Amino acid sequence: MSTSYKCPYCNIRYFSNRNSYSQHVNRCINLYDVSTEESNTEVSEVTDMLLDNDDFNRIEERQSVQEIENLPSGSEITDLFEYGDYDADASVSLEVISNIPERFEEILFESSRNEDSDVENLQNEDSNIERLQNEDLDVRSESSRNEDSDVEEFPNESYADLMTLVTKYNLNNKAGNAIIKFFNKHSNLSISSLPKNIETGRKYMDKMNLSRLLYYKHRILVHNNKEYFINYQPVIKCIENLLSNPEISQLFVYDYKKLEIENEQSYGEQYTGNWWKKAKESIPSNEDLDVRSESSRNEDSDVEEFPNESYADLMTLVTKYNLNNKAGNAIIKFFNKHSNLSISSLPKNIETGRKYMDKMNLSRLLYYKHRILVHNNKEYFINYQPVIKCIENLLSNPEISQLFVYDYKKLEIENEQSYGEQYTGNWWKKAKESIPSVAYILSIILYSDATTTDTLGNGSLHPIYISLGNIPTWRRNKEDAKQLLGYLPILSAKDEREKKFSEFKKLVRETFHNSIRFLLDSLFTNDNDDGDGIELKINNEIFWFFPRVSTIICDWPEACTFSLTYKSTNSNYPCHFCLVSKENLNNTRLRDDQMVLRNKENMLQYYNNGTTEKASLEPVFNYFWNIP
Repeated sequence: MSTSYKCPYCNIRYFSNRNSYSQHVNRCINLYDVSTEESNTEVSEVTDMLLDNDDFNRIEERQSVQEIENLPSGSEITDLFEYGDYDADASVSLEVISNIPERFEEILFESSRNEDSDVENLQNEDSNIERLQNEDLDVRSESSRNEDSDVEEFPNESYADLMTLVTKYNLNNKAGNAIIKFFNKHSNLSISSLPKNIETGRKYMDKMNLSRLLYYKHRILVHNNKEYFINYQPVIKCIENLLSNPEISQLFVYDYKKLEIENEQSYGEQYTGNWWKKAKESIPSNEDLDVRSESSRNEDSDVEEFPNESYADLMTLVTKYNLNNKAGNAIIKFFNKHSNLSISSLPKNIETGRKYMDKMNLSRLLYYKHRILVHNNKEYFINYQPVIKCIENLLSNPEISQLFVYDYKKLEIENEQSYGEQYTGNWWKKAKESIPSVAYILSIILYSDATTTDTLGNGSLHPIYISLGNIPTWRRNKEDAKQLLGYLPILSAKDEREKKFSEFKKLVRETFHNSIRFLLDSLFTNDNDDGDGIELKINNEIFWFFPRVSTIICDWPEACTFSLTYKSTNSNYPCHFCLVSKENLNNTRLRDDQMVLRNKENMLQYYNNGTTEKASLEPVFNYFWNIP
């Protein structure tokens, strides 16, 4: 008899093999088990759900004795599709189901009950604390049965509005708890009307039918005396929600763009296609394009500080959790509605708050400040968060810590080695072999884009972000899986003449690498007796890691800045990966011995010998040559 596995979270997917089932559960747990994430001391500890062979054996044993007549007919089995909730291309999978097991939780509960038949008897004994602790499984099961009874409404309006806000804008527990703390601090109420924390609110919502909370309802038909409804958001509202996200609105493209490569028309994004061009020609032309820029030119005067503490706390909250204007405005509306203040201490809306921030030097708000050099009587600073703090912030997210990968994993498909995530690659395997067996690799990924302005609208800063290769790609592509490490200064020449001087260009490169060294050095130099590595706390356990910079994501000019290769494509060796001459870059018949890769050993040799020009290399010491 064939076996199928039913997902205990989405309750709609079935799988015929364990590998597919495990992969789906690892993703699905983030969609349907959001109540397990927590972020402050008042929140219960997160427990990972790991499925071992014994669990599968119990499922198989249960399924093997199912009676055929209890299974649904073929007409009752619906095609089940999986839609990935992550920023990567995902193929839609379809499974043919032959046997459908009962709910996964019931199977585990029954097996645990069979293994410990004395649990019910122990419930009546309260004198022995150790024995009461052994009843944990039944206590949880009993509490879940008691929670099946629905409740009709929230305890109060402010409680309802808070949970609507958190759910509507998809805020994690940490951001939600920050809103609770902010409200309780500034609302001037003697007793808080809000839940103790967001996890409590989510558990309360689990008892309610909340389809009405976020969506309108429209009856579409009546069939067999049963009403069928559409639960929906107005499409204009959906579009406005997307455009209220500053990251999206900054990247939003308005007009058709003609794309040419080697004088031939090419096509990439939608807005480079003929369809867009023809559609644009069929509508009125754009006017008054300078209105937006004119309003921004009138706001250059600086201010020293926020009008009040609650104003400052709100903008810190919005900036720290990267909330869009729509979510921020919802917090303002929520606060003004439920606080006990005659006059609001908050900005009219978040856009007003952001404009106010644009006039301020807010590096002190979330970041430390370090002077990196003085040039032309001007001081240049790095605004930064300590790199260890950034990593700890990432790992404090329960969704991320649950998916965090510690060891190399060999991936095989049809008995052939394959590669997917970083931790399936040979690099990870070799790096792991170079450190103590009890330690782990911490894969550092840096994101850099000098063309990106910071959230304060300051174009003279160069943002650097950090993430970890130990996080699976689909999860790492989400916004909260990156941390802003800091802003690097961009040097200004006093005039066009200095800008062209080789000494000024060298100073720019040296400043960049000195800044990177300042940001990352704490990962590679410490005073521990072990002499290397760092310790991190994950899920209340201490792990020993050896950080390694695995990937730097940037555009071509910045790649040249990181590697210190010549930026000109006409240089003899323009590639920052290899030492293949420009004449042979398109030669597909090169032998292996003709393809020499750049590495820190041979680049350092060129530098020490004073022959950097032979490798199209700038005569500046590269910080990355000095780290493992």
